[in-house]
Amino acid sequence: MITSISEEIVTKTYMDVAGFQSNKIQREMEKLNKDQPELFYFVLTSLEELDDDVRDLGIYMFFVVYMMFKKAYKKINRITFDDIDKTYDYNLKILDTIEHGDENALMDFAEKEMVKQRYVMKYITEVLMEEDEENECISLKADDKGFLFLFLKTITDILDKNTTKTIKARK
Repeated sequence: MITSISEEIVTKTYMDVAGFQSNKIQREMEKLNKDQPELFYFVLTSLEELDDDVRDLGIYMFFVVYMMFKKAYKKINRITFDDIDKTYDYNLKILDTIEHGDENALMDFAEKEMVKQRYVMKYITEVLMEEDEENECISLKADDKGFLFLFLKTITDILDKNTTKTIKARK
């Protein structure tokens, strides 16, 4: 049984979403809000204080990541505020460890955490790091990149913990 989303599904999903018409995105977001109201609330409230462009990028990237999980797995269980709080607190603890320069903890984190959904995390990292070169309209500050990375890693971890871990046959 495969437990990680393949690079093919990640690539196909972000390419598919890039081609969505605005009405399809709106329908999918409404369905997402209906299916995952607490997660949707977390997303909107987490990003509300950011500049408009940064917030829009965060919402878009969240949507793409959510669609990756939706495409890859048969089911995403209902996510609760408790799931969100535990995962966010865990990631903040990791961030604190990294900031204090504990090299062993950093290596342990990299080995254990980043491989869970390596291609999803690769997508997130590439979008956040390459946006300066490809999209002159949005210029992310280092703080914005760091926040969005932590936010999207938390989203990825939450979705990873709340899926059935059976990859769908369709791509």
